[in-house]
Amino acid sequence: MPALYLSDTDAVMGVEGDAFKISSRDGSRKTVPMLNVDSVVVFVGAQVTTQAVAELLERDIPTTFLSNHGRYYGRLVSTETKSVELRLLQYKHLENKEFRLNFSKAIIKGKILNCLYILKNVNRYRGFDEVKDCMTTMQGIVKRLEDATSLDSIRGYEGSASAAYFKVFPDILKENLGFTGRNRRPPKDPINSMLSFLYTLLMYNVYTATVTAGLDPAVGFLHEYTDNRPALPLDLMEEFRTLIADQVVIDMVNHGMVPKDGFYQGEETDNYPILIQNDLRKKIIARYEKRLATVINYEGESHSYRRVFELQARKLVRHIRGIEEYKPFIQQ
Repeated sequence: MPALYLSDTDAVMGVEGDAFKISSRDGSRKTVPMLNVDSVVVFVGAQVTTQAVAELLERDIPTTFLSNHGRYYGRLVSTETKSVELRLLQYKHLENKEFRLNFSKAIIKGKILNCLYILKNVNRYRGFDEVKDCMTTMQGIVKRLEDATSLDSIRGYEGSASAAYFKVFPDILKENLGFTGRNRRPPKDPINSMLSFLYTLLMYNVYTATVTAGLDPAVGFLHEYTDNRPALPLDLMEEFRTLIADQVVIDMVNHGMVPKDGFYQGEETDNYPILIQNDLRKKIIARYEKRLATVINYEGESHSYRRVFELQARKLVRHIRGIEEYKPFIQQ
């Protein structure tokens, strides 16, 4: 089921029977049956009544609060006392160098191979030599990755692959909108603004999958754990960055769905970021949800990408329990 997004600054979500009621100052309103709500994302300015908060907590509906530009503020969380034994195993594996190396190699291999999948598909009818050279470079990195003996070397290979990929990213866009490479905090051009926003949405979908599987999202194996950092979702989302977020950007730009006036420059105090207008943000969210609902082949079965997030999290659970090796999701 798709997420419910409260993106209008005057939106108020309350309760009406067994449905959530969303109303605005202009008098418009809609109701959504609670059974149809998989998760809720609340942007700054929108309001949620205490009655709605109680229902969200009672029904264990993941609810995330974001700034209008995608910065994370927090989540509604009910009392969690489940999966204690699993989480103790998860913490124990932090001291297992071999476990961390093998898992980290797997997720970065998956990330790079999925980047190659996107580049191959988009460049099929263009044949840019620069993109072909990039793919050769990334294929070499995948081979060298197998011999990595430390987490730092794995991070180095991931950084090299990402640099090569984003160097040719403008070549697969019909309009680069000022993009010359990846930048963030703050994003300096429309493409980076869209990527950062979509990565935030993706991360909290994966966050939900890790919690659903019983794992502690604060403790990852490649990304170091620090306060207020969801390290495990950052690990698990590596396989999906390109397939979900980057693909949405590519599709929207190449189909003429990104107007130049869909962005504006932020305040000097924030180092003049390029930010997304509300109307365009709604369109990006709609395309993102459409991508998550796309049904793909997963180990011989048909599942949506949204479901695959949870299946991969559960695969990590079995890996932590010593039942099977972790295999990344690689788009075929």
